[in-house]
Amino acid sequence: MVEEFHYRPDELRQRAAFALSEILVVSDTGPLNNNGRTQADYYDNLLDNCFGNFHDILKQVTLTSAMGSTWTCWGTMWGTHRPASIRTKTMPVKSCSYFRSDSIGCGPMERSCSIPREILCRPTTKSVITGMARVFTGWTWGQSLSGGRLPTNFFVSSNYLDPMVLVPTHHELGSKILMDNVVLPAATVISQSDTSQDPNPNPITVQTTDPALGPGFLVSTPITSTYDLNGLKDLEAGINSLANHSSVGPYICRQLIQRLVTSNPSPAYVNRVVRAFNGEQNVDGVPSTRGDMKEVFGRFFSIARRATRRRPETRTALWARLSESSANRSSESRVRRGRSLRRQFRIAAIGS
Repeated sequence: MVEEFHYRPDELRQRAAFALSEILVVSDTGPLNNNGRTQADYYDNLLDNCFGNFHDILKQVTLTSAMGSTWTCWGTMWGTHRPASIRTKTMPVKSCSYFRSDSIGCGPMERSCSIPREILCRPTTKSVITGMARVFTGWTWGQSLSGGRLPTNFFVSSNYLDPMVLVPTHHELGSKILMDNVVLPAATVISQSDTSQDPNPNPITVQTTDPALGPGFLVSTPITSTYDLNGLKDLEAGINSLANHSSVGPYICRQLIQRLVTSNPSPAYVNRVVRAFNGEQNVDGVPSTRGDMKEVFGRFFSIARRATRRRPETRTALWARLSESSANRSSESRVRRGRSLRRQFRIAAIGS
């Protein structure tokens, strides 16, 4: 990661992914201790999706084995499927910690954005915590599918390379209350033997382990079974509930500004970036899609014009790029080389 951060030509992507990794945090202790390959896979997910939509970033991150084993939903069951020995509050607490601290935040953000405190800091009720926890039930290690149906084996060998997969028989099928009082109704098809197909023409596609090549290689499979879609639709609704929450824009934008531009942004600065996040106005003044991270980072460029104090890793990367460029351009004159490098740094480094 250090080498890519220093020498890859896509410096903005590297810095954006690094900033997101400090917001959507996984731990290198516990299940991920001495598991560098899994942590590298998690970081690659951020690199691949950091310029996409924030909804997609949340979904990809949620289903990684790194996030699942650290915070969210790996191995969680509900109701009669949960043995008495593990019927604790661990899963609801982990779920609450994930969606409050990583995606929404809990701080008094009205001091940095002109949005009322009662909107930014709505209390999370027990019913919402329980509802979000139920959304994340039934997910386990990545595995192969058979016959276009989701698997039935919940206790499988560890697979830290592939996205987690849903085992419908271990998913809570009852009603759920999500953020902003969104209510998910109870499932109508509750038997795995029911072979009915979802009447909607748009199935949900899942990525699972390639049965021929094994872990590390993925195949995409559209799921059309009504029973299998219960948990997949719940996850989509849960991610939508988080991504569309009124606190997400101010929280995420302020966190990114603090890591990429300045540690103490003005309320007006945060508000302009939040407008881009909410899809109210892009850098060209035209409404865009909510959560479009390209527009958010573009707003950074359009606003940040003055020099700011760079973080240590950014200063180190700039010096590394300077040294590499100087060695590779020995034929250029010293003056021309210096001007070229300074121009590159001004373009590549946000806030320069």
